[in-house]
Amino acid sequence: MLWRVLLQYPLGNTKHILPAAIVNLVGADNYTGIAHFEGLDEVLKMDNVFVHIYGKKQTKPGRKMGHVTILSNETQELIHKAHLIKRTLKVVSVADTVRTPD
Repeated sequence: MLWRVLLQYPLGNTKHILPAAIVNLVGADNYTGIAHFEGLDEVLKMDNVFVHIYGKKQTKPGRKMGHVTILSNETQELIHKAHLIKRTLKVVSVADTVRTPD
């Protein structure tokens, strides 16, 4: 919408389409180096779950590396899948990189 306003285009549809939740993918504590997404295959198999990886090669603790969008009409399903994804998908570094001290 911001681009439409700035370019003086007509505003688009802002009606609610479907409830959604987002899980941010951030670098795990104590990992610095080439990014590796543990549990990615498992998350990609989930229905109505969309993984967006930003293409950053290097991870470090707390660095935002992507996000996962979850769609569902059921609030409890959104919450359940969000928690499952947080437990399953981790951004770590590959084995040949340096692990930062605790």
